[in-house]
Amino acid sequence: VRTVHSFIRELFVFLGIIGQKTDDFLENYERYKESLLSSIKNGELRSRELHELIQESPVQFDWDLICIDEGQDWPQNEKKIFKKLYTSSKFLIADGVDQLIRGQDRCDWSRGLSTETCKIVKLEKSLRLKRNLALFVNMFAREVGFLGWSVAEHLEASGGQVIVVEGDYFG
Repeated sequence: VRTVHSFIRELFVFLGIIGQKTDDFLENYERYKESLLSSIKNGELRSRELHELIQESPVQFDWDLICIDEGQDWPQNEKKIFKKLYTSSKFLIADGVDQLIRGQDRCDWSRGLSTETCKIVKLEKSLRLKRNLALFVNMFAREVGFLGWSVAEHLEASGGQVIVVEGDYFG
């Protein structure tokens, strides 16, 4: 289990895009990702070469299954990198649908895949959302007109509270 940033950093070191001791990785993260994608697009780095490099380092990169959490929240360039490295049959994507933190655009991992290669399983129950919070968000969704949107209550996860603050939170 690791973050996408640590995976991509290790990949960049492995491919020689950055050095092991590179200190500016996060500051130049977007530029490094675009550089890799440009190398692939221009033919400087071919898919076959990427797969051979991955097989040379199986502990770091050659996995049977790639589990991606918060898949809806990935930038397109990160998705493109992973799709160049691995076949879609290796992906298991957890998609929080409406939970966007890293950007405003929802990442659709199923685009371009047939229904035979892409199986979507909708989960109605949030195992992290306590019962009272589920009751609140369902009521709130109805009040603001999000018809057809709800989460099932997780009865074993009792508790949870909602605090509404008017004005300055720290004041």
